Amino acid sequence: MDEVERLCDDIALIDKGTIIEKGSLSQLLQKYSKTSVYVKGNITKNTLDSFGSVQTKNDGFIVLTSDPLTTLKRLIDYFCDHSIFPDQLELARPKLEEYGWNRLCRYLYLCCAYLFNDI
Repeated sequence: MDEVERLCDDIALIDKGTIIEKGSLSQLLQKYSKTSVYVKGNITKNTLDSFGSVQTKNDGFIVLTSDPLTTLKRLIDYFCDHSIFPDQLELARPKLEEYGWNRLCRYLYLCCAYLFNDI
């Protein structure tokens, strides 16, 4: 999916010959994903559970939230109050593969914008 993000303005997702979704990458991400905050360091999942839905990613955690800036501020306040110094704390830009498209579509075809003229 990294190629899609680099090369395509618009994409079409086709499953069993039927277009199930089309639009720009940002439109699809906005429709199907939540923005998130990535946290890495000496922090447990249990500590982060009160800030949103938490998923493990690499050596850290993704906190899914509908309001990432407020969540980021709340995390900073919490870390300051508890003298926790995370190795990494940042807003995370979601990618399509993180939100199930690879599992949803048996055959996934990715089309660049110039192909949409015939769709």
